[in-house]
Amino acid sequence: MDYKVSSSSGGCLHGKFIDATPFASSDKKANSGNEYKSSSLVDELGSMLTDCGFNYHGLEVLYSGVYGTELTCEIFIGPVYYQRLRHMVSDKYQ
Repeated sequence: MDYKVSSSSGGCLHGKFIDATPFASSDKKANSGNEYKSSSLVDELGSMLTDCGFNYHGLEVLYSGVYGTELTCEIFIGPVYYQRLRHMVSDKYQ
């Protein structure tokens, strides 16, 4: 389970800031009034997702855009932010 995707999904659903540091629970740094008291970040993020009716592991069932039938696999999706730096390797290649 990718911490960034699961934490951003849980944060969007609950409207809270979630720290996805893999070494400590986000409970200790943000949302001091949070009801998710667990020993690991994975348990905390899984509980947040199941409270909103989603899969514990962040898996989603998708449907075919052509036929409208359910795909036979579960896919891990979610919002993630990436930043593009100005100095990319392809720009520096001579």
